[in-house]
Amino acid sequence: MRGKQPDITPEAATLTCHALRVDSSEARHELDYLETPLDTLLADTLDWMRSEGMVGRASG
Repeated sequence: MRGKQPDITPEAATLTCHALRVDSSEARHELDYLETPLDTLLADTLDWMRSEGMVGRASG
């Protein structure tokens, strides 16, 4: 509607709505990959999105 591409396509939105199952055991074994706990991942992501002006600060 604004004459530019959307930030996310309908196809990408559909994909993110599905439960995706992944197995990182090979990465852990071969690359010593360490998974980030979900609460840490979400907090870091939200901090980054706020620093980029993508979301506002929580009120209260």
